[in-house]
Amino acid sequence: MTDQWIRLPGNEGFNLAWKETEPARYQSRLAARRVENLRAGPGERAHCDCRHLGGFVELQIRQRGDACHLAVWPDTGTHHEPGCAFHRPDPDRSGRAGYSPGVIIEREEEDHVTIRLGLSLRRRAPGPEPVVSWLGGRQGAGTQRRMTLLGLLHLLWEKAGLHYWRPAFSGHRTPANIFARLSWAASQIHVGRTTVLGDLFCPVVSDDQKAVRRFHHRVDRHVGTMRLVIVGRVESLREAAKPGQHSIRLAGDRAGYRLFLSIPSSRWQRIANAAPREIAHLERENANVAVFGLFVVTAARLLKGKYTGFIDAQVEDAALMTTTDQIIPVESRYEAQIAELLVAQRRTFEKPLRFDASTDLVRPDFVLLDTPRANGFPMEVFGMASTDYLARRAEKEVYYATHFGDAGWWAWNVLEQTRPPCLPAPCSDRSAFG
Repeated sequence: MTDQWIRLPGNEGFNLAWKETEPARYQSRLAARRVENLRAGPGERAHCDCRHLGGFVELQIRQRGDACHLAVWPDTGTHHEPGCAFHRPDPDRSGRAGYSPGVIIEREEEDHVTIRLGLSLRRRAPGPEPVVSWLGGRQGAGTQRRMTLLGLLHLLWEKAGLHYWRPAFSGHRTPANIFARLSWAASQIHVGRTTVLGDLFCPVVSDDQKAVRRFHHRVDRHVGTMRLVIVGRVESLREAAKPGQHSIRLAGDRAGYRLFLSIPSSRWQRIANAAPREIAHLERENANVAVFGLFVVTAARLLKGKYTGFIDAQVEDAALMTTTDQIIPVESRYEAQIAELLVAQRRTFEKPLRFDASTDLVRPDFVLLDTPRANGFPMEVFGMASTDYLARRAEKEVYYATHFGDAGWWAWNVLEQTRPPCLPAPCSDRSAFG
């Protein structure tokens, strides 16, 4: 559970982590304040630290049976900051809009969400090799009927708030903090009716013995019944000593994980074909970006030989994603350049994620959140010159001019401008943006 403080009526402090660490206290304090919250006027109700139009964003205290929980008020979810447990993204600002109804179902209680995933996490008898699910997402807006692993990786990043940046985050995105946020996000994602992603989530983190113990416990608990979901920063992908296999090394996997992560070469080739940008970064050992991977694996301990007790994890499906050093996802070196510029200039912004949407969906590369425009200031990076790309660029220019006005959006045409244009000016009072 996220360690986030809330204010109940009467300015009483309340920590969301109590739901797991002190459940009796969590329930008793909500029950004690529920009626008072119903009767309270504007500005006196429960609220988090998020602000909108000069005031705190308020919360409901609801009761279902004998249990109470906090919930967002209708039409206020987008007013919460990304990374807040009560944030509800606007699907029209990201690739979420490419899914058909029912693929992502937001839950009232804090930040639970149910998804329809294209790959089962239950182990079955061996069958035909699965199609790599993250190659999907070409059907156009609103027609993708299941989420792929790339969509799941983007959902984890979004729910963890790692697609969002403000100056106060500088120096705090350590590996431990990053994976703590991702683990919390996984605990809030339900795959189908019965599977909680957090129960199968195995992040590989440097210098975190609790994560190592949890990793080994989940392997032993689910061996033979469930697939596990490993997430980590990829260090290398190369041919393994065993014929027909490729070996994957993750940052931190030498710190007690005793993990062999491997993939059949045929599946490796699909990854190489579908994620050429990420593979190129790994081959060049590009120090300016990171490559994160999500791997669905079948895992078991080796029972004999030199490596008895080590974990053999066979990758069944995977997704790769490029990020900056601040762990902000990017899709080109020009996007990475803009993300670094925004960080250096102490701006507050978010990166709308693609999920599984096709290129037909208009989705800005970044959205500035510290300008006078209440709904954000969209930013685009145009970096190619093919006929299809130029036609798509013209469509985007018409869209932004129609919806935001000629001066209401920012663009960098890399082919015509060697340096990015000046950024839109921030609000004069930047304290509200961290």
